[in-house]
Amino acid sequence: MKLSRRDTMLLVALGLALLVGGTWWFVVKPANEDAAATREQTEQVDGQISVIRDTLERLERDSQSESVRTADRLRLAKAIPQSAAVPGTIVQLERLARRSNVELAGVKTISRVNYGALAGIQLEVAVEGRFFDVDDFLFRMHRLVNVNGRDKPIVKGRLLAVTTVDIDLAEGTNPGGADARFGPDDRVQATLGVIAFSEGDGTTADGTAPAAAPAAGAATPDESPADDSGASGGSGSEPQTEGETQ
Repeated sequence: MKLSRRDTMLLVALGLALLVGGTWWFVVKPANEDAAATREQTEQVDGQISVIRDTLERLERDSQSESVRTADRLRLAKAIPQSAAVPGTIVQLERLARRSNVELAGVKTISRVNYGALAGIQLEVAVEGRFFDVDDFLFRMHRLVNVNGRDKPIVKGRLLAVTTVDIDLAEGTNPGGADARFGPDDRVQATLGVIAFSEGDGTTADGTAPAAAPAAGAATPDESPADDSGASGGSGSEPQTEGETQ
């Protein structure tokens, strides 16, 4: 049977339609589904990567913060040790005396007082030297622990508070100041009341409420007297120029 030209064209069109439909159904459609699944998996992996990256950044920040806190604790432990550490305090005072060109004549333990979180060892420190050098010695004691402009502690030694200062001319010294009791080059003897702070136990020695921590120039109460101990140091090193600090 011979097909007409019109039937032949219809059969060719039908074949082409079947070919296109089969290609889309068996090739294009599965490929689109695979691509969609791949995109979904990629988005999930990207989300997991973001979570892991955020976790790593947080852990890095926490590690840096912990390092900073550890360094701060070590610095504060130098300023406020766990125990009284009187020998170490005497060594620091001797070092300050040498740098200030004064003589550390003696250190005596007077008493111990708890101020709640802090405890204080009251010391009597005797130094001798030029009036200006004694003043430099006091300045260096004050600068052992201070705070910078960003409210960060600067710790160079033990936290000390000077509560009393008694200065008199050394034996055989005549006043050098015309209108003042002491001149800057007069040799003087100074007796200082000093509180060396350490960690406290939250109570006073007799179980009563903690005393208020003393400020510089304020007298401190006498509680639970301790044994006296003394130390003496040699003469200072080379004199330093005025205004030189540690």
